[in-house]
Amino acid sequence: MSGVRYVGYFGEATGYGQAARDQLLALAASGVDVGARSICVIDGATLDVAPDAHLSPDVARLAARAPAYDTVVVHTPPYGFGAAHEAGRRNIGVVAWETETLPRAWHAPVRMMDELWVPSAFSAVAFAGSVPVHVIPHPVSLRVPRERAFPGIPDDVFVFAAIFEWQDRKNPDGLVRAFRRAFAGKRDVALVLKVGLRFGGDPETLLRSLRQLISPAPWRSPPIYVLEASETSREVVTQLLARADAYVSLHRAEGFGLCMAEAMALGKPVVATGYSGNLEFMDAESAFLVDYELVPIRQRLSFWADFEAGMRWAEPRVDHAVEQLRRCAYQHEDRRRIAERGQAKVAELLAPERVGRLMRERIEGRRLDQF
Repeated sequence: MSGVRYVGYFGEATGYGQAARDQLLALAASGVDVGARSICVIDGATLDVAPDAHLSPDVARLAARAPAYDTVVVHTPPYGFGAAHEAGRRNIGVVAWETETLPRAWHAPVRMMDELWVPSAFSAVAFAGSVPVHVIPHPVSLRVPRERAFPGIPDDVFVFAAIFEWQDRKNPDGLVRAFRRAFAGKRDVALVLKVGLRFGGDPETLLRSLRQLISPAPWRSPPIYVLEASETSREVVTQLLARADAYVSLHRAEGFGLCMAEAMALGKPVVATGYSGNLEFMDAESAFLVDYELVPIRQRLSFWADFEAGMRWAEPRVDHAVEQLRRCAYQHEDRRRIAERGQAKVAELLAPERVGRLMRERIEGRRLDQF
């Protein structure tokens, strides 16, 4: 069988980093002879991560291997393809995108690849017609912490968790507005936000906008707790998901939605916008989906150059989000049924064994559905 070099952000605490780690380990477990090349991006330059970087033992073991290979899998946004592309070998890009239109700057690097793996049928739409595109979802496998308690969060409140970078695509202002309207005057329900501030601009400016958004009117606002990304490790994120009674994402667009999938894998009900990549693993029977309308993209909290005029994303309906949040918190039977169906759906579709098999089939050249 052909060997593989898998290139990714294995040392980063980002969605790309976690997805790459999960996918690498699933591929290795499928029996493919694989070695890892761990990279990072500094000031636009792609660099190999130092051997003493903080990699998990499983990833470090694969990074130390150097098998013969004729396939290179590059798990980065397209601006990383050039530095990892290897002439004379089969090059596969693993990538996601959040709208139906591909950024203009991505066209040239995408054409460097022999094929693309994308995590959802929604993501595949933007890349269709460039190179062969195959849908291979991200695998999900979590160890459930023994302790459900989370420091600073009372044990007797119903907790919604949300994990995201501080940007308009994640819709934090809409989430806070819907949560406060849903539970005005209540103290038995709380929202815990794990917020990343790395990629949205000046951290101090972003912190000011964050504090302004969540500044409470104490006599009528339900409690909102904030964890900055600098304070959180992967273990803390998993502990937060374990403590949460539910997960919420009122996103405007997702290429996949890994945190939602991880929450479902732990048996947590999810309230989510009924649009984009998360529909790869959820539907109205396995999640509390929120209605939306498609609107032109606008950016206020932070500016991402890859989003361009003419692109669209979803605007979740606040009134329906309020209804679904209340239903999740207070309708026990609905919550139990949704959570059980969601957990079963993720176990079926996103099991590492299944995803590893799909990747192995592509490495071996077997046919998958192609866009």
